Amino acid sequence: MLTTGSALHNARLKLGLEDASSVSHYSEVEPALDRRHEQEDMSPLELMDLGQRLDEKLSQQGTLLACYRSYLAPIRRLPVEILLEIFGAGRVLPGWTPLHAVQLVKAAEATCFHWHEIIKGTPDLHTWIALPQFCKGVPRQLRLSMGKLLRVYVSPSVPTFQLDETLQLLAKHGNRWEMFEVVNTSGRCDPIIPSLYDGFTDETFDSLTTLCIPDFHVYPISEWWIKMVFARAERLENVSLGDFRPSMGFPPASLRSLRVAEGSLLSLIDVLRRCDQLERLEVTKILDDVPAAANMILAREGPFVARNVRRLELGPALADWHSEECQCERLLTIITTPALQTLSCYASGSTLRDLYQRSAPPLGELQVSAYALCEDDILDALAVVPSLRTLRVAAHHWCPDVLIRALAVRGGSLILCPNLAHLEISVKGEGVQLICPDMFRHMIESRRAAADAGLIAPLKNVDLSPGGRILPDICRAQTAAAQFRYASHVP
Repeated sequence: MLTTGSALHNARLKLGLEDASSVSHYSEVEPALDRRHEQEDMSPLELMDLGQRLDEKLSQQGTLLACYRSYLAPIRRLPVEILLEIFGAGRVLPGWTPLHAVQLVKAAEATCFHWHEIIKGTPDLHTWIALPQFCKGVPRQLRLSMGKLLRVYVSPSVPTFQLDETLQLLAKHGNRWEMFEVVNTSGRCDPIIPSLYDGFTDETFDSLTTLCIPDFHVYPISEWWIKMVFARAERLENVSLGDFRPSMGFPPASLRSLRVAEGSLLSLIDVLRRCDQLERLEVTKILDDVPAAANMILAREGPFVARNVRRLELGPALADWHSEECQCERLLTIITTPALQTLSCYASGSTLRDLYQRSAPPLGELQVSAYALCEDDILDALAVVPSLRTLRVAAHHWCPDVLIRALAVRGGSLILCPNLAHLEISVKGEGVQLICPDMFRHMIESRRAAADAGLIAPLKNVDLSPGGRILPDICRAQTAAAQFRYASHVP
């Protein structure tokens, strides 16, 4: 019977990665795999599994480096995107650490790994930086390619001085990063900020188009640094931060996408006014910091135009709406969005109606929480949005039958949302009434009949995600829609 090492050796021969005269270094490894690896060709994923099992076996014997050498050749056949993950922070193989990546790079050099093939076939090369040893271990040819996309891996096990050394090492090789992202497993980005002072050069600011630091929070040093980035990175298009306050300054006019966890209302208003190219704005929590004097000015000036905004996501996810945390409605009352296609918000139906009548956008997707809606409120809003194709409603403490009844097609009545193809109702809260099966079935069947007659678009997807009890009979309506998904969160 062949050993694990000889099985791997045969696999390498099949792939043409070793010649028959090569001597296996793994004869001392006991058999750990089933015999099918000896009898049939292994796919790249099977080879990956083989290497992973070798990893588990050999790591216990303190021979990690030999283990990595053993499956470097097989993983050359893997897709590049998987390969880059393996050579980075260890996201593919469970239990990997930055030290594993360092050893893997050393093993790659020892086995003449074809780095140029990765570089040539991967124009969007992501560079994961864990330790300075990782940078030093990478062959010069790959280091020179570290100029487009850079991710910095920050964890409690990586001391600040090593991050400093890493960024300084990278700065010697061009430092022309188009994307800079901090992947933070420690929950704070504080350690990386001082390192950025020396790591960012004029070339960095000239090239930078994407800045992503989800754990970025405001404190004096970080404010100074982000203000400098906003002032000098004139090509910056995409920004994702944990905080966004007036003290941080404002992104350049080239900004196209802004995503923040907590953003002040005053800052958001200024960004919408200053950044003419802005297409996407996502804010989880809006902080009301507009003084009374500013309220008077806004009321006097009236709504301003956010000409290119196509996507607005204001407030938390549908399952986490809290009225005291959102200022979505105030923002929606002072903007005009003629290009808006997707809107996710917490707002009253009258506010949504006024926004649509004021802007007349090609709105195709609406996601709204019913906390702010009375029974007729949402109907007023939907009545003026004929272009709507996707509707998601969180019916918190509100009877969803109101919406279901309104969506049904009745002769002589206005057809609500004639282009609707996707409907999702999330029922949450102890006070939510049950959805009436007969009413739901009538809505589905009436819209199907109207679609067959060519009056409206067919309803293709219906998704009910109730948090309370729901009558089982409702599932009998599933044949009336092209696709029906019923998800009950109750055991």
